[in-house]
Amino acid sequence: MSTDNYISFYYHLVFSTKERKPSIRPDIQERLYAYIQACTKAGSYSVINVNGMTDHIHILLVAYSGEFVVSHFVREIKKSTNKFLNTEVSTRGSFAWQEGYFASTVSRRDVVAISSYIDRQKEHHGKLGFEKELTMIFGCRSGLRPPTGG
Repeated sequence: MSTDNYISFYYHLVFSTKERKPSIRPDIQERLYAYIQACTKAGSYSVINVNGMTDHIHILLVAYSGEFVVSHFVREIKKSTNKFLNTEVSTRGSFAWQEGYFASTVSRRDVVAISSYIDRQKEHHGKLGFEKELTMIFGCRSGLRPPTGG
């Protein structure tokens, strides 16, 4: 009997800029998304897709390890992208992420649909804002409502 474990958990993550300021300017989005896309840890997780708007981002990833912890990933990705944007990209030290995040597991059969949704952020936000988007995601996924306040 083999002792190897085969695990794949898919996650959809969303987090916003501090005070939801439009800090992810179009001229830095591509660099930020490429940086996040490259944040893959062999044997632990891979970023499948990343996209967003000037005030928030969506990340779709797959975790291959039972030791993967969503809160640790979010903390580390926020810390490293904050440093990247404030030192390597011209944000003049003004960039910051807001505390908190949204996370949901995704069924393997829904990965393509979620990835497509992430790709079409500008289209979605032409129709609804970030707050309504979170309400839609929370409502559709869990029957919950997004937290109020900061």
